[in-house]
Amino acid sequence: MTTSAYPTLTQGAFDAMLKELYPAGAPENVAMKRHPFMSMVKKVDDFEGDNLVIPIYYGNPGGRSATFNTARQNTSASYSAKWNLTQMSDYGVIQIDALTIRASRSNRGAFVNARKTEIDMMLKQLGNSAAHALYRNGYGYIGQVSGEPGTDTDLVLTDADDARNFVVGQHIMWTGAADGTSPIDSSNAREVTKVDESTGTITVGAALHTDVADTNYIWPVGDAGLTKITGLAGWIPLTTPGGSDSFFGVNRSVHANRLAGQRLNATGNSIEENILTLAESIVRQGGAPDKCFISHGNFSNLIKGLGTKVEYQGAGGSADVGFGGVQIHTSAGPVMVHPDPDCPANRGYVLQMDTWALHHLDGFPHIDTVDGNSSQRIVDSDGIQIRARYWAQLACIAPAWNGVFAI
Repeated sequence: MTTSAYPTLTQGAFDAMLKELYPAGAPENVAMKRHPFMSMVKKVDDFEGDNLVIPIYYGNPGGRSATFNTARQNTSASYSAKWNLTQMSDYGVIQIDALTIRASRSNRGAFVNARKTEIDMMLKQLGNSAAHALYRNGYGYIGQVSGEPGTDTDLVLTDADDARNFVVGQHIMWTGAADGTSPIDSSNAREVTKVDESTGTITVGAALHTDVADTNYIWPVGDAGLTKITGLAGWIPLTTPGGSDSFFGVNRSVHANRLAGQRLNATGNSIEENILTLAESIVRQGGAPDKCFISHGNFSNLIKGLGTKVEYQGAGGSADVGFGGVQIHTSAGPVMVHPDPDCPANRGYVLQMDTWALHHLDGFPHIDTVDGNSSQRIVDSDGIQIRARYWAQLACIAPAWNGVFAI
């Protein structure tokens, strides 16, 4: 193992925040990211019990005819299904030594309070993790290897945008499959020591195992497998569900459009064309889409393609967070297109937002205070440990009124 265990924030590490090193003002937190979909989706604190049942009707009774006897002979019930949702967990833990806490207790000693700052940044990192998961299918990998890295300490990602999912000090591992199976050198994780988002290059602290290869999947340690919130890619897959499908206990193949949403795989079309076409498919199902989410790069391409037709609109989302966008006019009305850094570059989502909710238990996220304390003393050193977490799952009450398109 090449990683250090349980690092604690010390006064030396916190020196960058202490007043004697800054002439004025507190530094910005450049780790803070904007998450439009996560901000806009409805949050519901109702996830008590072992699971949460979300019912859905997807077929009206079939017993009708122009003649009474035929209708009577062919009577049938309506068709319904129910999602049996389970909570998914995500945790953050920090440790701070006592001297650092006391040395930064006031504005006289430091621009920022060490305890508050570390807690805020831990919660933001949990938010980053959740926002990433809300676009994926429940599997927690954060990137793929491009090329054969050999035993180098550098590896290049297949999508440079995925570099934003990595942070210095993070412990990562590899698998051969997207579902977390076929782990590679699972007993020897590597610690990230450098991130280059412009080139999509990740540097680790020790030579890579010789079995790490092209297209391998990269995971934060502990995330391998179906461990995260099931996001948009799970609820609205680009591939039509097959006969063996089992999604929260439902085989969606019996009526894929109503149970797994609309899908459009027409990469030769412009983004505007795909949005219009997919919106029409949703309207035919009875939906009224109002939002579309795409990556920042794709948003720029959309703007260039629209040219003088661009119609900008202002903020949306929570009261204190604004997300600008452009409107695309469809037969269902205007669809607001928002750039979201968490959205994969090869997907776009056209959604009816009132059909979505993020169900959680307690705050999303929240500090662990189950014993009445917001922190615990570290047993073998002079400091404290603070834990944060969330338990949550995304749900859709009408997948038919939402869709995905390939880019």
